Amino acid sequence: MTSNTLCIERLDASSQSFAVEIAKLRKKLSPDGSVVSERGRQLTMSVFGEPLSPQNVVERICNDVKQRSTEAVLYYARALDNPDTTAKTLRVPSESLSQAHKEASPDFLRTIRRIRTNIAGFQSAILHQSVITGRAAV
Repeated sequence: MTSNTLCIERLDASSQSFAVEIAKLRKKLSPDGSVVSERGRQLTMSVFGEPLSPQNVVERICNDVKQRSTEAVLYYARALDNPDTTAKTLRVPSESLSQAHKEASPDFLRTIRRIRTNIAGFQSAILHQSVITGRAAV
């Protein structure tokens, strides 16, 4: 039986060690951090032959896909997810997506839509934009 208990590490902001603990947590959650499952560690070792951060794994895969296209996508899909993956099975059939959507709870779908809206809003807000002020550049 799978437990639905959520284990969240708590930090006490009033403790003497809070600065050290929050720095450790920030490092752990950074792109160079070590938030990866044991299975993920083992897969990284078997596919790449060395321990890599999640960021390094993504960079290697993206660079390989840029160079080898679908061949690389299939290689990593087989190595990391399902050894039986083919070009045909790589795409999820639209009927399966429709069925999954029908079976999803309304609360779940509302949550996903809210997350999508929040991410789109944040990403739009941080876009670099040219600004014209009406004054000549100095």
